[in-house]
Amino acid sequence: MLPDVVVSFEGRPAFLDDFEVFEVESGAAFERDRIERARTRVEMYARWLSGAEVVEVSTQRVRIRSGIFDGREIPVDFIQDVLGCKVLFVRKSSDSLNICVEERVDVDAALLKGLKELYDVADVYVFQPSDLQDLVVGLYRGRRYLGMGLLKKVEDDRLAIETRAKNFDCVEFGELRFDGKKEYIVRLP
Repeated sequence: MLPDVVVSFEGRPAFLDDFEVFEVESGAAFERDRIERARTRVEMYARWLSGAEVVEVSTQRVRIRSGIFDGREIPVDFIQDVLGCKVLFVRKSSDSLNICVEERVDVDAALLKGLKELYDVADVYVFQPSDLQDLVVGLYRGRRYLGMGLLKKVEDDRLAIETRAKNFDCVEFGELRFDGKKEYIVRLP
């Protein structure tokens, strides 16, 4: 099957000699340093969130694309005893064990190694809901991107998201947190 359209910004490729090709002039490129690019992104976030409202959605009503919620649910009792703190949920995927705790807990390397071996996973992530606060999320209806939002709260079966998007059915977790002035990279499963 042949493509309907081919776009080239670098002249006419030789392999397209037998086809009708429309050449497009490339636009002017602006060189920006890392700080300028970050400032531009922060301005875009602020514009998108201008007039946003906090919307609460049931995790049963929306599909969540995030490694945090992947895999099967594991009973919390054993993990709670081992960590010595309240565990909200545990999910085991093929390569990670994701443990959501109510309050921050220090987990030593030996315990992490033991959990990896016991559950046969490459990584163990221990996090609390506040670690996800202000996480940038993408919002979709089907495959159509509706816009971004900021995750404000994660509870048992509900998410609170600050956004202007309406009628979304999928929430995709990003890897950035935005506090209104600065963005931070977040390591999530």
